[in-house]
Amino acid sequence: MERKASLKKVKRVVVKVGTAILTKNNLELNTVHIRKLVREMAVLHKKGYELILVSSGAISVGAHVLGYTTRPKNLTTKQASAAVGQGRLVHIYQKLFEKHGINTAQVLLTRDDLASRERYVNAKNTLNELLSMKIIPVINENDTVAVEEIEFGDNDRLAAYCTHLIQADLLIILSDIEGLMTGDPRVKGKNFQTIPVVTKIDRDIEMMAEGTRAYRGIGGIRTKLDAAKIVVVSGEMMILADGKRKDVLVRIMNGEDVGTIFYPHGQKMKHKKRWLAFVGQPKGKLVVDSGAEQALKNSAGRSLLASGILAVDREFQKGNVVDIVTEDGKLIARGRTGFSSQEIRLIRGKRTSEIKKLIDGKVPDEVIHRDELVVF
Repeated sequence: MERKASLKKVKRVVVKVGTAILTKNNLELNTVHIRKLVREMAVLHKKGYELILVSSGAISVGAHVLGYTTRPKNLTTKQASAAVGQGRLVHIYQKLFEKHGINTAQVLLTRDDLASRERYVNAKNTLNELLSMKIIPVINENDTVAVEEIEFGDNDRLAAYCTHLIQADLLIILSDIEGLMTGDPRVKGKNFQTIPVVTKIDRDIEMMAEGTRAYRGIGGIRTKLDAAKIVVVSGEMMILADGKRKDVLVRIMNGEDVGTIFYPHGQKMKHKKRWLAFVGQPKGKLVVDSGAEQALKNSAGRSLLASGILAVDREFQKGNVVDIVTEDGKLIARGRTGFSSQEIRLIRGKRTSEIKKLIDGKVPDEVIHRDELVVF
């Protein structure tokens, strides 16, 4: 697969920049690197690319202002640091982009914002409107209010979800490593190599992800591979590269062999399917028999019928997202149900003619319609 030809088709790009690029060892903002980043993005913006910047750094910048020399671990201290640092960080971006005649907009998100289908669509519409106005959205996790239950956990995954949200063509993650390496580049005495192309994230690739946490951030190679999985399954590309390299963004978009490129698997996934597959939070599980499993996996556009459901796990309402699993617990699909958990327990294993005798009113033929279903 030819990198330059693939990148020629790209118009909409999400750029994620990590804390290690934006700050120094003492957590102070690295103005040299941030100016470099803005200058390169301005060049691409003037060439007509639609850009979104997912920026880490708020906690570290705020912690530096508050007198810390290492990233705080206490949740409330991190949230206080984010509150102090976010405004300063966005103000710097605003000033630097304005020098290139570019307006920016601050967008703060939590996982909870995107787990709601309505709020997900609202966020999508807002970002699309900003891009149509040639504004660069600057996105970060809303660390001031996010707790474990509603946080993304790292900005690599947040960037992948933003790629979903606006159906971007490419996600670029800028870190302090050259790309996906054959081993941990921090190990002295080892000459590990950069892997230029990944067409499939298999077990061998996963073994290379040590999952070590960054000194000033919270991500590692594991979170970057997780982001890559989300992006490529949806039909987009991702590139992992060294953000300190000169003209790295311009060189990437020119098709040079910079960093590691992850190529997509299959066709672009429809917008609703993306949300169902990766963002919507499952409220329960439906256990299906082998016949339903084969029907879903082998028949394109097949809905889930009550006759193939063996059991219902947890309580949920009509319209909630649920996982569809086999008898041995393997996840095969996810979708929005047309019945509550109580109703499904009543109709599971039954055919439509039997269901109509059990439930009053108009009854749909399927528990989950094919338009509300994504098969993995």
